[in-house]
Amino acid sequence: AAVAAKAEEAPKGASADATNSLAPSSAGDSAAAPVEVPRPVAAAHRYDLKEPRAFAQFLQDADIRLIRAKYLHDLAQSKRPLPRRQEAELCNFEFDGKAESALVSHAEVQNWAAGARTATICSVSHAWETREHPDPCRYQLQLIADRAAWYEAAFETDVWIFYDFTSLFQYERLLSEEERSFRAAMANMHIMYAHECTMTFIIE
Repeated sequence: AAVAAKAEEAPKGASADATNSLAPSSAGDSAAAPVEVPRPVAAAHRYDLKEPRAFAQFLQDADIRLIRAKYLHDLAQSKRPLPRRQEAELCNFEFDGKAESALVSHAEVQNWAAGARTATICSVSHAWETREHPDPCRYQLQLIADRAAWYEAAFETDVWIFYDFTSLFQYERLLSEEERSFRAAMANMHIMYAHECTMTFIIE
């Protein structure tokens, strides 16, 4: 198995072949949820596939959260599996002597889109190894953490990761807002892989 990158670009991750990226084989939903479906808010909205601000707006509208690569390093080193989005929201880790959140805030993404900070954004295309968890043995986690470390060293910038299990609300979604978020994300999921400001890691 190997991890392939869609493109290797400067920190904002623009790619000439972004429209040729592969979407994940699983949408991040481990089982069908027998819940009342609220009306998706962002389903009919169209987002520009070149503008960083449009990408940031999509993440905010659908409440998709990116994961700090440094948090993935922390998980891999401590031999802990990736958490669901619901649990990841409460996770923190220590880096350089200070606590950081596992997930990137929408405000941070908006600052990146406005050019106030740099970051490399990578979406992971992968299979789910079990119905309940895509990577129970942490094999994918280690591959992603290792590849992200290369980009951190090469670009001297933060790397933010989209991985469906931790970036999207998972089954069982008990709150209507979690269901709305998931369906809004699925309505425009191609943006995570086709936008010119992202790169794609493909785990084969």
